[in-house]
Amino acid sequence: MSRTHHHIFLAAPGFGPLGACVARSLALGRAALTAAGTIHVDETLMGRAGAGLSGFFPMAPQRMRRFATKIQGPVGRVVLLTQSYDTYFPQIWRHQAQRRAMPDFGDIAPALVRDQRGWADLVAEVLRELKPRDLVVLPAPVTPAEVLAALAPGVALPVAPLDTVQLPDTGLAMLQRLLRAGVSIAPRQAQRLMAFHAEQPQPAPLAGFGVLEAARLRRRYEQDLDRIAAMPGVRIGAMVPLAIAAE
Repeated sequence: MSRTHHHIFLAAPGFGPLGACVARSLALGRAALTAAGTIHVDETLMGRAGAGLSGFFPMAPQRMRRFATKIQGPVGRVVLLTQSYDTYFPQIWRHQAQRRAMPDFGDIAPALVRDQRGWADLVAEVLRELKPRDLVVLPAPVTPAEVLAALAPGVALPVAPLDTVQLPDTGLAMLQRLLRAGVSIAPRQAQRLMAFHAEQPQPAPLAGFGVLEAARLRRRYEQDLDRIAAMPGVRIGAMVPLAIAAE
């Protein structure tokens, strides 16, 4: 008797509305996915966003092990997003800064540059813990259509609209001042705050690395992609024809 294969979109935290867009697209195209197996969209399997700034998702293996036990079935395809560290770390910080008080990015940047754990370690853990038949690594920037083509190759799926999220630095700075002072702010108020500041002139980035730090992190990312490309069963890029119908 055949067993249902589980395919997983491992959407790393901090990629904004991309995971939700892919989930909506899969729901819209569920009739075309009857023979594709079960597809999971997961934004926490690696860990919460904060864990990305604390040792680069150190609990990911345990989370994957629990997930593999829970689904009780073979894993077919895993699609994993990656991004260069010099842009990914500030992106995670900004994601977190919407919700809770954060340390100044400059205070944590040296530790992020020193830490050697990264995407290559995560890919090795996916192979070991989930044992997928196929692992596709998609380096950012990535469109929802590219993710869907990698998850369900050859299946024509509609692409749901990708919601845009504006996080102007002046708005994040104001929000951080409120959160650090213990002032709570409702989601709708935060949205209005961001909308107002989106119209204001923006200063230098609130979260970012120096030129030399950024260059070092880009080299580390390139070296990790080389390590990933050499791993058996891993493919960088979907390498399949897009079969996506515009919504």
